Amino acid sequence: MGTLNTIASVAGAAASGPLSVVGIIGSLVSKALDFIPDPQKKLELQSHGLDLQAQAQAQELDAMTKQVQASAAAQADAHLSRIRSWFCLVICAAILYNMILVSLLNGWFHLGLVPQNIPTNLLVIFAVIMLGLVGVPSALAMVKDVMGMPGDSQVSIMGVKVANKS
Repeated sequence: MGTLNTIASVAGAAASGPLSVVGIIGSLVSKALDFIPDPQKKLELQSHGLDLQAQAQAQELDAMTKQVQASAAAQADAHLSRIRSWFCLVICAAILYNMILVSLLNGWFHLGLVPQNIPTNLLVIFAVIMLGLVGVPSALAMVKDVMGMPGDSQVSIMGVKVANKS
């Protein structure tokens, strides 16, 4: 009977934690076993509890498999997976045009080209995509540090200038 308790506890622990369905079933079965004096009934209850745990584990595994398949299907969609890269390529092309091409053509051929205005919200989206969720908070922390410096200080992030005069 000790091996069945061990098997039940191992199955419950492998199910991913005490708040999972399998963990709850395992704890209920183990508590119910304390109140049953008949050894034959205890064995039946333990085997039934193990069956319930196995079914719950299979259902949890099916649910996780469906989630993985859904995310894989979204990643496999050509339009969804390429839109971010196209957006970044277009913004990079606009930045390169403004910073390099306009300067070179105006310097060499005196064409009088004017750099295009890229809206700040597009630059913010571009920065979030390129820097990720780690780089943006660190950039904001840098702005906070610059603003806390004594004297005149100024920082410009994506066309937004923040100045401190103290």
